[in-house]
Amino acid sequence: MDVNIGSTMTGRAVLAPEREAFAGEGYRYTFREANSRVNQLAWFLKERQAGRGERIALLCRNNQHFATAFYAAAKTGLITVPLNWRLTAPELSYVLADCAASFLLYDAEFGHLVEGFGRDRPVRTLIRAGGTGPGIEFEETLSGGRREEPAVVSGGEDPAVIMYTSGTTGKPKGAVLTHNNLFSASVGLMYTIDWRLGDRFLSVAPLFHIGGLAPLVANVHKGCTTVFQPVFDPMKTWQLVESEKINFLMSVPLMLAAMLQVVKKSGAELPFLRFIICGGSAVPQSLIDAYNGAGIKICQVYGITGQKSSNMLGTQ
Repeated sequence: MDVNIGSTMTGRAVLAPEREAFAGEGYRYTFREANSRVNQLAWFLKERQAGRGERIALLCRNNQHFATAFYAAAKTGLITVPLNWRLTAPELSYVLADCAASFLLYDAEFGHLVEGFGRDRPVRTLIRAGGTGPGIEFEETLSGGRREEPAVVSGGEDPAVIMYTSGTTGKPKGAVLTHNNLFSASVGLMYTIDWRLGDRFLSVAPLFHIGGLAPLVANVHKGCTTVFQPVFDPMKTWQLVESEKINFLMSVPLMLAAMLQVVKKSGAELPFLRFIICGGSAVPQSLIDAYNGAGIKICQVYGITGQKSSNMLGTQ
């Protein structure tokens, strides 16, 4: 079935309008509120003559700005290009030029990188989330904007995301993911992992990586709450798991190892945590055993950017 990935947000706002969709530092939005904000940004983009197939680059940490822009882009036919904020300004300039991004949303803390892009950047519209710097402020793009659903102009095998590889054998290369790819990935996650309606997920794996983005898509599709942690700090992670009653999260082995060192020091009570997903590379058996000893299950996942659906192993 051909879908527009933005329609999963629309549908979830109809099915569970008052369920919490996104939570983070200083904000909480229900699916009704999140969908309204998505539509407001979509209409802003349309007013800026956003054309089907144009690119919007996102230089954001894990936060609602990223999520809102991603779904607004899907609804307007734009292609989202998540940017790795660990790159230098010249490296990011290459990606922007390579994908020919027309729009750029960036967190204000990355203003120094944006200023380093120079005047030859292809971007015609800058949107700034918070702080000061070039571009229109994110919340201003939503102010007074229309909330009704925009007409869907893309979907199915149309590109929805260009996820750039690390470029270990040369320049980074853009892996194209279609709307169907993302929808299939969310179905794959929900059918192979214990993903439950109403779960609360901690988004701490970077959204510029498919391991961070795919769970966001699955959460909206399934009706789960995404709690954003912008910066990984193992102590803070355990505190959020406790305070936000987190059921599961996505990690990589290095994160697991760091979290293991402080889990006892955190003093967190974890009655709601069912398991931790881990991928990116093989998880050492010793690490899995250590978590099992602490009463925490580890679920390894295996996948590749551009795959139609992820291959999964069960909870270990």
